[in-house]
Amino acid sequence: MSCPDNTSGARRGVPSRRIMGSTLLYRLAISEVFTATSLVASATFDEYVLTDLDFEGLGPGIVDIVVHSEGSNFSANFTYNVVLQYKFELGEWLTGGTLLPLRTNGTYAIGTPFTNRAELGVRIRIVLRTQVSAGSTATQRGTLSVNAAVRLYSGN
Repeated sequence: MSCPDNTSGARRGVPSRRIMGSTLLYRLAISEVFTATSLVASATFDEYVLTDLDFEGLGPGIVDIVVHSEGSNFSANFTYNVVLQYKFELGEWLTGGTLLPLRTNGTYAIGTPFTNRAELGVRIRIVLRTQVSAGSTATQRGTLSVNAAVRLYSGN
C-alpha cells in the first residue's frame, strides 16, 4: 500500500536532542491516532511515513537505529510494526529490516539495534505499518508515540 505523508503539520526527522555524543533522539510521533484497514489475510499493511527529507541523508553515517514505542486506546484487533525503507535515488522504496516487530498492545517496547549497512542507503525513511489482525474486518485504531535513537559514526 502507498505511504501517505502522515506528518500532521509537524516536521518529522528533526532531532529533538543530542544524547551521549553522537546519538540523536528523534520524536517521530507523539500520541497520534493511527488507523488500520488492511487485513492480515491480505498480507498488506497501511503505511505511515514517520520521517521527512532531513532524515534521509543520514543513512551512510548511521551506526545503528533503535526504535521505542508506547501506545494506548488500542482497538481489539489493531496491530503495528515499524520498518526501515531505503533506496539510492530513483525507483521504488524497498522495505528493509524491521526496527520494531509486530505489536498487539500499547505497552512500552524497544526494538533491537538495527545495523544492516546494506539497507542504510543514501535515502532512508522510517515507516509505521498498521494492520487489522485475524478475526476482524472493521477499521481499527491505536494511539502511538514513536521515537528513534540514531547513533552516528564519530570517527575522523
